[in-house]
Amino acid sequence: MTSYPKAIHGQSRRSARPRKRKSPWCKNQEKEAEEKEISNTSASSKKLSSANVFDAEVNRAHAYKIIEFLSVFKKITRYYGLAISRNTDLVQGMKKAIQAILDHLTSTDETPKHGNCPAGADSWCKWRKAKAAVCAASFKHPPPLYPNVEKHLQPIFDDLSNDNLLEKCLGGYTQNANENFNSTVWRLSPTHIHNEAKIVCIAAYIAASIFNEGYNAVLMMMNKLGIQAHNFAVMKDEKQINRQNRRSYSSSKEARTARRMEMMAQNVFYEEEEGLLYAAGIAD
Repeated sequence: MTSYPKAIHGQSRRSARPRKRKSPWCKNQEKEAEEKEISNTSASSKKLSSANVFDAEVNRAHAYKIIEFLSVFKKITRYYGLAISRNTDLVQGMKKAIQAILDHLTSTDETPKHGNCPAGADSWCKWRKAKAAVCAASFKHPPPLYPNVEKHLQPIFDDLSNDNLLEKCLGGYTQNANENFNSTVWRLSPTHIHNEAKIVCIAAYIAASIFNEGYNAVLMMMNKLGIQAHNFAVMKDEKQINRQNRRSYSSSKEARTARRMEMMAQNVFYEEEEGLLYAAGIAD
């Protein structure tokens, strides 16, 4: 936003500058060049080029609302993780804690919604703490979410508190091992490339062997096939040692950052090619 005054000032200075009189030949040349450029331009580009940026008014309230939404979204994400980790032994406890998040953020002094919040002086809910200290009447709620926002968030909370989803979180176990297995499968058979069922099955078998036994399983497979795998094993070991040595140098930090950014861009491309693979209740 700080660049707008400078740009507007530059535009006003340019409009006040005396213009030179152009010859008819120059005008014809410019007109032909402009018509040629327009003919090779897409419709969307024409709309963007004809739009005046400075006609749009900058509404600071909108920018504030975006920042406020991002902070609330981050808070909801953190609270959801806590609701799962604090109730790993009971699905109903998770559901109650998840619904308490939305109720807590939409509570007002006139209509407090803290029925799902844990009671007692040790509660994370400040209203419950105030009630335990017999001073709930003087407690002031922070500004709540707008009712229309609550209306759109409630279906999302219903999906995130689905029984089938929460049952997978019982015990507080992580899915990192499962994700690691999936990544091993997709590394052998990428999802953005079409493969027949037989190839996917072979990739799954090899991935299961690597996941459970390491690359020794690959050596045994190659031995069964009559392929000499000694050079392959030596090469993999040397690459692993060299990679670890490079990571120990501080000079390789920039290169790792560049590779990470490149991988992120590649993952975005894969997601666009593959479509939605993971979501709440998608496996039901």
